[in-house]
Amino acid sequence: MCVGPLVGFAWQPTEKGRAPRCGEHPEALDPNPLKEGPDHVHDCAAISAARVPLPVGRSRYGGWYRPPVYAVNAMSGQTGDTPVLTVVRNQGPDDQADEEVNPRAARIRAYTYRRSELENIPPPSYLVDGILNNNVLALLSGKFGTYKSFVSVALSCSIATGKPWLGHDVVTPGPVVYIAAEGASGIRARVEAWESVYNRGQRVADDGLVVVGTSVNVSRDEDLIAIDELCAEVKPKLLVWDTLHRCTPGIEENSNTEMGVVVSRLDRLRERHACTQLVNHHTGHAGVRSRGASSIEDDFENSWVIKLGGDGEDRSPKNPRTLHHRKTKEGEMAEPIPIQLALCDTSAAIERGEATDWLVEGKIKAKAAECDAAGIPTGFGRDRLMAAAQQAGIAGVSKEVWALVVKARKVAA
Repeated sequence: MCVGPLVGFAWQPTEKGRAPRCGEHPEALDPNPLKEGPDHVHDCAAISAARVPLPVGRSRYGGWYRPPVYAVNAMSGQTGDTPVLTVVRNQGPDDQADEEVNPRAARIRAYTYRRSELENIPPPSYLVDGILNNNVLALLSGKFGTYKSFVSVALSCSIATGKPWLGHDVVTPGPVVYIAAEGASGIRARVEAWESVYNRGQRVADDGLVVVGTSVNVSRDEDLIAIDELCAEVKPKLLVWDTLHRCTPGIEENSNTEMGVVVSRLDRLRERHACTQLVNHHTGHAGVRSRGASSIEDDFENSWVIKLGGDGEDRSPKNPRTLHHRKTKEGEMAEPIPIQLALCDTSAAIERGEATDWLVEGKIKAKAAECDAAGIPTGFGRDRLMAAAQQAGIAGVSKEVWALVVKARKVAA
């Protein structure tokens, strides 16, 4: 019996003797992986498809062991949150089959660490330097017409090719899956525009960018299974949902309970494939935070919002858009990024705007004054100034702002 794809919190058996994609998972998942064969058991069920080693868990038999592999009891017919599972392999000292267990308890044990094992947990890392973390849930919010899709398409193409995104290096390039729930026709033009502006007209590789050109219902098991299987094939670094509203039909956005379930399903998919999930969402009437339940933004590790300048209802290109960093898992919050469109033949690509002065002028003056008061020499370059400011207890800002502080201090001197 083999273990099939994820269905909510349950697992469904697949055809006997057939282990889907077993050979594609890194051996780091298990130091003693089972070999292929008619009785092979897919390890995904217990330890997910995350591409990092998982710690051992404490056994009720005593000692420590890697969690067993479970398969849904096909006779039980249960597909809820607590299905009856049967142990089909156990590395404990007293292997016992046909033991009924709770899969969620097994998952918690799999993520339980001894103090010494905390050293093996990798620190947070960046997908795009200073902008987007690896293996997180990320939220990009904005009113319609604020260039959300242009921003997410540019991020996707940069990650797929390794090209910088608006001046920020791509630290971990890799494949991207883009769910264009509002249709693929507009995405095609935007990808072509990005290729023209940033990739010398060369196409993004087929295995670098995979677009799903229809809506995917996060709440429907069949849809989530299809995306789960696609991610197992592509192994993306980034999975984009554009937009949350189109991918959650019938869900009450203002309900923390209903949206909490949606976020939990997205998080399980993130965990299985160790990829960042970027969700495009709309803001409320004021345009300053994501629309709906507070848990939406609370449950995401990275959060950005695009704000309109001046008249908040003016979507014309003349009204400036600014990308504001609201939340990050690790590192400093990025400075606001002015964005605008670079027009091409059939569409446009996002580019950094020209409004830097009015966005950071006050901060440049404040940091320069703090550095002067701390007695930091005006001849220091950016890196030395950053180090000296840190030693002096001066709060950090982005590297771009520090570079402008260096110029401002030299001019003033």
